[in-house]
Amino acid sequence: MKKIVFLLISIIFVSVSFAQTVQQYSLSDEIKKILSPTDLQEYNQAQDLFGQGNQLKSQADQLQAQADDIMSLINTMRRRKRRKATKKYNELHAQATQKYNDAFVKYILGYKKLYKIYDKNLPALAPKINSQNKSAFNQKLTLAHEGYKTAMDYVKKGVAAKRDQQKKYEQFKQAYDMFKLTVGYQEQAFKIYFDQIYAAKQQQIASQPQIQKRTQISQTKSQPPKQQPIIIHDQTTQPQQKTTQKRQQQPVYISDKPIMQTHQQPAQTYNQPAAKPKADLYFRVQVAASRVRLSQSKIHAIYPGRVYMEFDPSDGRYKYLTYEKFSTYESAHTFKYSCGVPGAFVVAYKNGRRVPDICQVVPCRR
Repeated sequence: MKKIVFLLISIIFVSVSFAQTVQQYSLSDEIKKILSPTDLQEYNQAQDLFGQGNQLKSQADQLQAQADDIMSLINTMRRRKRRKATKKYNELHAQATQKYNDAFVKYILGYKKLYKIYDKNLPALAPKINSQNKSAFNQKLTLAHEGYKTAMDYVKKGVAAKRDQQKKYEQFKQAYDMFKLTVGYQEQAFKIYFDQIYAAKQQQIASQPQIQKRTQISQTKSQPPKQQPIIIHDQTTQPQQKTTQKRQQQPVYISDKPIMQTHQQPAQTYNQPAAKPKADLYFRVQVAASRVRLSQSKIHAIYPGRVYMEFDPSDGRYKYLTYEKFSTYESAHTFKYSCGVPGAFVVAYKNGRRVPDICQVVPCRR
C-alpha cells in the first residue's frame, strides 16, 4: 500500500512542470561545477559503473537472442533434437538472466553513489531557492528520500533470493527502476536551481539591447538628414531611349525550328499509354480461424511451423496462415497437403491485399 501511494504521489508531482523560459545548458556539466574534488571523483566512479553495466547488459542481450532463436525452431524439430534444443535454451536463458543481474548490480551501485552525492549537496542550495520555487524544490527532495527507501527494500529482497536467479532478476529490476526515478527527482531539484540562475542571466541579456537601441535613436536624432541629389530628366530624349532599349532586348530568331521540335517532343509522347507495373501476386495456406485470438501453444498444436496472423473485420475472425509465401498456385496447393492440417486451403494476395475469391486470379471449375 505504501508503494502504491508513493507512485501516485510521484506521478502527480512529475506532471507539475517548472515553466520558465531560460537559456539552454547542460545539467550534468553544471552539477559537476559545484561538486567538491572528492564528490567529483565519486561521480566519475558512478559513470564507470554505468559503463560496466552497459557491457554486461549487451552480453545478456546476445545470449537471450540466441535462446530466442532456438525457441523459434524447437517446434519444427523431432523429439530427440527438441530435448537437446530445450536444454540448450534453458542454459542460455540462465546465463542471460545471471548477466542481467550482474548488470543491475552495477547500475544500482552507480545510482546509489549519485544519490549520496546529490543528497549531500542539495541541502546547501535550499536557502538560495526563491519563494516561488521553494515548494517544488522541497517536494523533489522528499520524493527522492522515499524512493531511496523503497529501492533499498527491493535490493534486500533480491539479495535474500540468493540462488533463485529469476526472482533476483525481478527484485533487482524493480530496484533499478526505483533508483533511476529517485536520482531523476534529485536532478529535477538541481534543474530548479539552475533555471533560476539562468533566468536572471537571460533577463540581464535581454535588457542590454534596449539600452543600445535607445543610444542609437538618440544618435540618429542628433545627426542632420542627408540631402538627396536632384536629378533633371530631359523629356525630349528619354522616350526615344526607352523605345530603342526595348527593340534591342527582343532578339529576332531566323531559324529556330530544331529548338521548337525539342520542346514539342513531350507533347508527341504524352498520349502514349504508360507501362503498367506487374501486380504483386502471391499465395499463402490458411491453417486456422477463430473469433477469439488463440494462444501460441494452441496455434502450435494445430500447425508446428511459423504462422502469420491477420484480423478480418468483415467477419470478425482472426485468421492464421503459413508464414511462407508461394509465387504460384501449384506450389501452395502441394504444400497444403504436406502441412499436416486437414482443413487447410490456399488464399491469394494481390498488391498486399487478400483476394476475396481465389477464382479471380486462378481459373476454377464451378
